[in-house]
Amino acid sequence: MKTDASTEQPPSLPTEDVTTQLINQLDELLHALSKSIPATKPWSRQLQEHLREADRAIETLRLTLLLKRPSVEMAAAAFTVRSATAAMDAAAAGGRVDLTTRSALRLAHRLGQTLVRDFQVTPNGA
Repeated sequence: MKTDASTEQPPSLPTEDVTTQLINQLDELLHALSKSIPATKPWSRQLQEHLREADRAIETLRLTLLLKRPSVEMAAAAFTVRSATAAMDAAAAGGRVDLTTRSALRLAHRLGQTLVRDFQVTPNGA
């Protein structure tokens, strides 16, 4: 069966609810990690600092959404979140982090990557 090209729908952008849910999931994951990692060793203190940076980046992203800032600012805030989660993931890669924490950090990094994809700016800036 052939489909008419004019009836095909372009891929839809994620809804605000999906984006909010994704941000909340990432925030909950980071808070759970922060509570589970004691800051007794140098590597864990470094990881705690990365978690604080990611938390600040998430709050910035939330504010850009609440204030309905331009899409470029939202994309930049999402990129900052992804950068913070990537830094955590990289810091833990060579460290003494247990497998469960390592998996949670990988998940946080993937959620950050998803946020960046959700806020990609089109060439015309829309």
